[in-house]
Amino acid sequence: MGRRLAHALAPALALLALAGLALSACGGGGGGAPPPAPPTSPPTSISYGPSLALRVGQAIAPVVPTLTGGAPTSFTAAPPLPAGVSLHPSTGAISGTPLSPSATAPFLLTATNAMGSAETTVAIGVATALPPELVALAPGYEVDRVLGSLAVPCRLRFAPDGRLFFNELSTGNVRVVDAAGTLVPTPVATVSVLGGAEQGLLGLALSPTFATDGFLYVYASVPASGPHANRNQVLRFTVTGDVGASPTVIVDDLPTATVHNSGDLEFGPDGMLYVTVGDTDDPASAQAGMLSGRVLRYTPLGAVPADNPSPASPQWCFGLRNTYDVTFEPTTGGLFGVENGPATDDELNFLQAGKDYGWLVPPPGGPGVGIRVQHWPEVIAPTGLAFTLPATLGGDFPDNVFVTGYVEADLRRIALSGPQLLDIDLEAPFAAWSNVGFANKPLAITTGPNGTLYVSTFDAIYRFRKAP
Repeated sequence: MGRRLAHALAPALALLALAGLALSACGGGGGGAPPPAPPTSPPTSISYGPSLALRVGQAIAPVVPTLTGGAPTSFTAAPPLPAGVSLHPSTGAISGTPLSPSATAPFLLTATNAMGSAETTVAIGVATALPPELVALAPGYEVDRVLGSLAVPCRLRFAPDGRLFFNELSTGNVRVVDAAGTLVPTPVATVSVLGGAEQGLLGLALSPTFATDGFLYVYASVPASGPHANRNQVLRFTVTGDVGASPTVIVDDLPTATVHNSGDLEFGPDGMLYVTVGDTDDPASAQAGMLSGRVLRYTPLGAVPADNPSPASPQWCFGLRNTYDVTFEPTTGGLFGVENGPATDDELNFLQAGKDYGWLVPPPGGPGVGIRVQHWPEVIAPTGLAFTLPATLGGDFPDNVFVTGYVEADLRRIALSGPQLLDIDLEAPFAAWSNVGFANKPLAITTGPNGTLYVSTFDAIYRFRKAP
């Protein structure tokens, strides 16, 4: 009988034993780890940093708070975080993917345990989503495509009344966007230009007194005519309303080739017109007695100023391979230019009267050697540069120059210092386009109204601004 009872009870006893093991594993039945000890002190501080700049559609790498004092058991936010952004209730990590833009606003974040709490205020803003062709932009800034389906807009100029003028490389058209942001259907002017990799309607400038005289200048590669061979020339139009008339050749017979034409125009604070001419695929010419491989300086009527380094020549400086863009720093008045090297040695140069910038053969050291502010041993093919004004991008970057790079399809900023802003303190990425094909390669940059930056690519124009 006893054996039979034991045999009958064995399955039940086994089940009870398994249950006991399960209870022990779960901390029940008197076994397992003890519950956590209650906190003995409250949290004394919590910090996420002063602000978080987020963007619609971009996942947030979890932002974990820095804490002191007793360990919190819960975290709360007031008001609720922007749509798509979450606060982990027990770790305090902020994560998620923002769903809609929102202006920067303060949020009160609180860490609590049974003994008390600590709180901090964090400014959180969500910028608009990037256009699909952009892949990166510095936090806290926005960008939108102003115009698309354009024909290589390679120079941008704002008029005092807010109109944006730009030239199309291959069509020879000068176009204008009115102050309301609408492209005027009819071109302001059209020049018959040569085709080629780097020929066409290259340069654009507005007279310093454009508001009263309406003078618009272009740099064009034009076909042979009469006694003139194919050449580059500077023409002036008089713009009334949105129509350019009375084309006048200011400078003629500048050298040209299918590549290395440079072709930028810029008025200086001295009222003179500065013109960049590439080496036109003849490297030796940049050191010879020619006009290629140089920056030239003219009066607005195309004459040679008497105070040029040589009063008989328009040459301002020489030894340059292909200076795509030049600009004057608004405070010091210094002239800077971006230079394209061959397979290396792209440069940001400080362009001074009479200086030699070393192409093709670097000159020996001495007072005649030009100043190279930045040297990129890798090829970035810089195409444009613009100095920030006091209000540009909310005034965040005083004494910065922004440079567009063709090879990496990027926009980078360089912080400068020193009496003439020739010392580099920082070079940092600011924006990047999808680097597939040619369409997204940046070409030109300029400061715009209301603290904006405008950048053109092969088929579009973009506006950058600080997020609200």
